[in-house]
Amino acid sequence: MLLVFLLLMAGVSGGETSKTVNISVTEGDAVTLQSDLSAILNDDTIIWMFGPKDTFIYQIRRKDDLTSFMVTDDERFKGRLQVDQNTGSLTIRNTRKRHSGQYKLTISREKTTIKIFYVTVLAVVAKTDGVKSVSLSVTEGDPVTLQADSEIHQDALMLWRFGDKGILLAKIDIETNESSLNDDDEGFKDRLQLNDQTGSLTIKSTRITDSGLYELQIRGSEHLQRFLVSVSGNRMNESVTSVTLLLQE
Repeated sequence: MLLVFLLLMAGVSGGETSKTVNISVTEGDAVTLQSDLSAILNDDTIIWMFGPKDTFIYQIRRKDDLTSFMVTDDERFKGRLQVDQNTGSLTIRNTRKRHSGQYKLTISREKTTIKIFYVTVLAVVAKTDGVKSVSLSVTEGDPVTLQADSEIHQDALMLWRFGDKGILLAKIDIETNESSLNDDDEGFKDRLQLNDQTGSLTIKSTRITDSGLYELQIRGSEHLQRFLVSVSGNRMNESVTSVTLLLQE
């Protein structure tokens, strides 16, 4: 694959850059890089490259009305690339931050045309509306667990958020087996616990200020859960009751 790519690239260095495009996409969403071709013609060669070193990721070549394809085995793009066989446009599905960077498209016809895309993958912080919420009640000082009730796919990206501003509390990338907690501020400092296997979030030693709206969004499947947490004051000799209700949209 590498040898073929180098031979093809030998005639690309003198190409004419016709267009530069800047694109932003939210992490977990798909992004399509448009070739602006109406059709791939005989003797056309379409090559997609990524990064400052122009790493090969996809090629379409049409010869004698037959179309051949080559795709990278780069783990960063595994199972994510889709090319329109008619136009050569490239779609990257279920994006991650690591997909940010420069993408170069070369179109070889009578002359070679180069099109540059600068893709920025943004972290998800916005709040999604239109989903019913469920209620959880807990007594101040006790822990409460927000249970993820959706089937987790291998490439799922799970995001926990809090409040009207959608403050990001935690993130799990199932594909890379990476997780992070944003509990540096005094509001939740050292009180969040994330289950990497189920995606559930536990708030330890709850406070009145923990009351509010929590959201779990699973990118890729677009599944969303909402939890309305109510933390009540701890009274002496009062029995403690914790009720957990789950809703799957």
